[in-house]
Amino acid sequence: PFTGPSSSSLKRSDQHIAFHMSEINTLQDLDRLWEALIQGQEQPICFTGLQGASRMLVLAQFQKTAPLPLLIITSTPSDAEKVFKDFIFFFQDTKEAQNDIPVPCLFPQWEVLPYDDKTPHPEIVKERLSVLSRLLRGDRLMVVTTIRAVLQRILPRGVLQRGSLDIHAGDVLDPDAFMNKICRSGYRRADLVEMPGTFSRRGGILDIFPPNQTFPFRIEFFGDEIESIRIFSPEDQRSFNTVPRIQTILSREILLDPSALD
Repeated sequence: PFTGPSSSSLKRSDQHIAFHMSEINTLQDLDRLWEALIQGQEQPICFTGLQGASRMLVLAQFQKTAPLPLLIITSTPSDAEKVFKDFIFFFQDTKEAQNDIPVPCLFPQWEVLPYDDKTPHPEIVKERLSVLSRLLRGDRLMVVTTIRAVLQRILPRGVLQRGSLDIHAGDVLDPDAFMNKICRSGYRRADLVEMPGTFSRRGGILDIFPPNQTFPFRIEFFGDEIESIRIFSPEDQRSFNTVPRIQTILSREILLDPSALD
């Protein structure tokens, strides 16, 4: 059994820490190993002997005590999808016993190359921006992605922060200035708001569908004051609930705003 940092199961070198899974007998051994590794260790950790579901078991166990967001990198989108689904399975059991654990989420790669004459699928952009906005807020996540997604450049932190807005009922907000800001954030004006990343305006009513939200919102203005914020259905356009606040994020990863281009 693993007894501490001095155990023979840890093989240290200048390049990495190597560990063979066969030397683990219980989940408590795994917990003690994890605690030893995160105490002042900055070298990469190399696990060997992991087969089948044992990879997910190790990572799910580490997930419970991880002090920071975790990044899991796979070689292909299909591998990432499988790992993510396995995490969801383990996460449900762990969540019942412990609330404060990193939430698994998928950060997909573009299905097009950066210089193709096609744009990424809106759903992929939505998922990527949602993950980035949650990381920006400091949420504890376990992000599953691919090597290609990691190598691709993303928007700078400052641009992501400027594109994130907290809007509360009762706020004083110029509707015209707000509309100009969300246009610069990649939102597209439409007659009806049915898809994420779109907005519409009819007098003192502004509908918007942030990519990080499940439903669109209807913001009702009285002059420059926000009177109410309501959730509505994109299918029949009827509102069904009132909320005190919403958070909007960027709608596109490619922006023509000068600050983003820099």
